[in-house]
Amino acid sequence: ATAAYTTDASLSTEDDVLLLETVPDFGGTLGQREAELLMSMMTVPYTRIPLVLAFFANEERMQYLRNASVSDFFQAALFEPGKHLPLSIMEAAELEPADAPASKPELLACSHGLLLNELQHAP
Repeated sequence: ATAAYTTDASLSTEDDVLLLETVPDFGGTLGQREAELLMSMMTVPYTRIPLVLAFFANEERMQYLRNASVSDFFQAALFEPGKHLPLSIMEAAELEPADAPASKPELLACSHGLLLNELQHAP
């Protein structure tokens, strides 16, 4: 899932989200501030899972998941496989990204999907 999941606009940065004329409010479930925050989280591919989980980690926001469109959005963010990198290439130590921004963006991927990668490597 990307930030464009709920809108026709091309959203690749946080600025794109903030410049939207109307932010998706998921049927009135989210306010403008929360919708902008959630959409902004979706513009950062590798860190989106911990950010989205933290967003819904309090009791009030957890209730938003009762809304079908919010729940679909949450599941799309959580279970998106992301870019695939074969395990044989991933295990080669010399192929790890060594700089930021990465000079080899093709290495910014994982072999088993973003959620499993997050569960395996997150602190």
